[in-house]
Amino acid sequence: DDAKPPKRRATSTSASTSLRDAREIRVLAVRFLAAAFARHPSFDYSTYWPTALAAVSPMAARLASESSSASPPPALAVIAALADDARTAVLLTSDGGGGERAGA
Repeated sequence: DDAKPPKRRATSTSASTSLRDAREIRVLAVRFLAAAFARHPSFDYSTYWPTALAAVSPMAARLASESSSASPPPALAVIAALADDARTAVLLTSDGGGGERAGA
């Protein structure tokens, strides 16, 4: 018998779990990005910065509202890691470090 089990619709519980899982993955990815910036400030991130900025910008827009949470917002970790070294701080400028790297 080739009877297949009936397809199950996503319930609100499974949908909220999926959203929670997706949010947790995004948070972990942004924290990983911050760790990469902090640990490897001499790497030239300028090529990758537009993509990273597009990914982090929605989180950065929520910094003020999330700043009172128990753990610091993940976007804040990225900003702090970039600002900690002159070689990566240039990415925080309006041109995103598109010019020559400091000390290069």
